[in-house]
Amino acid sequence: MPVKSWANSAKTLKTLLVTDTNILIDLLTANLEGMLFQIGAEICTTDFVMGELTQTDERTRMEKFVEAGLLRVMSFEDVEPILALPVKRAKLKIADRSALFVAIQEQAILLTGDNPLKQESLENGLEAHGSIWLFDKFVVKGLITPSSAYQVLENITTTGQRWIKKELIDGFAVKWNLKK
Repeated sequence: MPVKSWANSAKTLKTLLVTDTNILIDLLTANLEGMLFQIGAEICTTDFVMGELTQTDERTRMEKFVEAGLLRVMSFEDVEPILALPVKRAKLKIADRSALFVAIQEQAILLTGDNPLKQESLENGLEAHGSIWLFDKFVVKGLITPSSAYQVLENITTTGQRWIKKELIDGFAVKWNLKK
């Protein structure tokens, strides 16, 4: 078997979330990566995703969660099954494909801000969500105020780090009673 399975071995399973690189970078940039591990879900990524954290500080910060047993990193002995995964969007990087592969294998929710990866996930019958959904979980759990969540999402977009549709952010601002 190309990846070490762990989620299906437990009798009582928490929701498994498999995260890609851009979700981790969004959280790291906002210094909110610790919140990911406070939403009541098992969090997983792959060694290829971790490899995309190119700044030493980013990788070091995430490795602390690995060492604490909060972040599971699936390692691949062989990339052939990942590369053989049938996808419609040929430009998906190996890190994206690896996250999709694990999500499919474990029937997990995929966390991604990458629309092509999100579409592949949905076409494979999986649930897929981005940063806005995750920040909504943070708000619901009381980990961050609605106004802080809104500001962070706005900053992600305005700093050019990543583009999130303004209408989506504003939709959650209405849900969080920040806008009418």
